[in-house]
Amino acid sequence: MKLLSSDLSPYATRVRTLIRLKQLDIAIEPPDVPLRTPAFVRKYPYGKIPVLVREDGECLAESWSIMQYLESVHNTPSFQPEDPWLQAQMNARGRFADTQLAPAAFPLFSVLLGRQQVDVPAQLALLRQELAKANVIWRQAGPLAERGLDLADIALVPVLYFVLALPRMLGHDSDLLAEQAALQDWWSQMMQFEAVKAGIDEMEQAFQAFANR
Repeated sequence: MKLLSSDLSPYATRVRTLIRLKQLDIAIEPPDVPLRTPAFVRKYPYGKIPVLVREDGECLAESWSIMQYLESVHNTPSFQPEDPWLQAQMNARGRFADTQLAPAAFPLFSVLLGRQQVDVPAQLALLRQELAKANVIWRQAGPLAERGLDLADIALVPVLYFVLALPRMLGHDSDLLAEQAALQDWWSQMMQFEAVKAGIDEMEQAFQAFANR
């Protein structure tokens, strides 16, 4: 199998991280067709990365779906609780990262691209609200050392990097995690995992290169 990936994408980064944590023999490659082109959409109808491509040519899109598939077929080590309730809680945390936290940062990315005007202070206030929610959610999940690393943790890390990096790229150096003690502590613990840190380092380099263009 191979994963079509980009270091700049938080969604591709989470899948790369899981592949490394599980030490899977999956090639990580850039897209074989240029992104955002009709040719890419014809070949990969979801129109975005990451894409997991099997040996038979079958493809799977959407990072969370890819992560759950890899967890199902390579469950050692496992990054998913066995208890159905805890598994559902994990899924909810993963959805929060994708449906609430990340979208709060997307307008700032549009500003960085020069595509639209945004009230940056107002958007930062919205980000702080979503980070406060994340702080409560991850605190309620319990200490990482006790419950163990799971897919939601792996999913949140690159999204949180994205959320924290964008204001800095726009010249706003305020520490958005300063008032979120649980989330800040969780972030520090996550950076102790070599595979997690490697993914964030790749994103950092790609983001800097992108911003300096």
